[in-house]
Amino acid sequence: MKVFQVLNIYQPFLVYFESKYAVENLSFQEHTDLLLKDRFHALHILKPCLDNSGDGLLVLWGYEKLQQKWAKEHGLNTTDLKEIMFAQVKHFKPDVFYNFSTDDFSKEELDKHLDSSITRICWSAAPFRNTAFFKLYKTRLTNYPEDVLPKEAVGFRNDLFNPAYDIMMEDYAMNEHRPIDLFFYGQYAERGFDNRNRRMERLLEFKRNNPDLNIQLCLQYRLKEHIYVNIPYVRRFLRRVDFPPKIVWKYASSPVYGIQLYEMMSQSKIVFNAGVDFTKNHKVNMRNFEALGCGAHMLSDKGIYPKGFEAGKHFTTYENMDDCLEKIHYLLKNEQERKAIAKAGHEMIKTQYSKEKQWNEFKQIVASL
Repeated sequence: MKVFQVLNIYQPFLVYFESKYAVENLSFQEHTDLLLKDRFHALHILKPCLDNSGDGLLVLWGYEKLQQKWAKEHGLNTTDLKEIMFAQVKHFKPDVFYNFSTDDFSKEELDKHLDSSITRICWSAAPFRNTAFFKLYKTRLTNYPEDVLPKEAVGFRNDLFNPAYDIMMEDYAMNEHRPIDLFFYGQYAERGFDNRNRRMERLLEFKRNNPDLNIQLCLQYRLKEHIYVNIPYVRRFLRRVDFPPKIVWKYASSPVYGIQLYEMMSQSKIVFNAGVDFTKNHKVNMRNFEALGCGAHMLSDKGIYPKGFEAGKHFTTYENMDDCLEKIHYLLKNEQERKAIAKAGHEMIKTQYSKEKQWNEFKQIVASL
């Protein structure tokens, strides 16, 4: 089975990627190989696409520089990204079109450019997506259990489908030198992250008050400023930061992505985790898989976790932030217990959520449609 996977690009990652690598003179294939090597969203990429085999092709939707290389190499005289992508589909001749960017393609476009023999599948677990687009696909995949409602109730099919362990994590998980005591990475967003934002602020206070600990809190946020006087050379002195609060931009570290994220987790004793607001009691974020995959001890909020995750055996949970801070001290003092739980968590992820199992599950879903 051949699959054409469309992964939506995350602009901050792209800025990081192009600041790290010289890509201008690379071919489309060399450029794609480098992206795959850097492991951007590797846990969501299906095995044939991640292996870059003949049975899978990954396209980063919205990455103009990369897509235009493909067009130039194939004699396609256009800069229209949709035209290029559908030309790639025609050239690749997939059995399955697997789309992470549903909002960007209309029914008319899909019907016009995708042969009826191609099975359409999409993935989305974001609450702000327009669910009308999901009806254009045979099924919507999601890792949020409450999304999996009967077709009769919502008008489209849903299937539970989780991220998977990246085999490249193995070497990182084996690292014994872990100088970072506590690590967190992720968004500090103005909307939809209120509970986690408050937890971040407590951790930043904890960092400020414990300079003897190596605490790295790598936050992605957008600075929102208010300028009192819009006069050049004067306005920079007459403005205030409305978002985020001072403790964030003063004590947080720069965001990390891709292989750099693996490296930092492999150097971390404890990785802090907290679910986002909209998933409520379900804790289904990528950090579950990334932290355990890279052999760190995950300290996370209590809730309902994916199948196979056992609190106390594979990771540690906290009731509230006071309890969390106490457990940070406890875990740092009790090295053997911390390492044993981290090792068990890594073994669970590696065996229960392998890329092979993810791919087989995907094929089973396709066969059932």
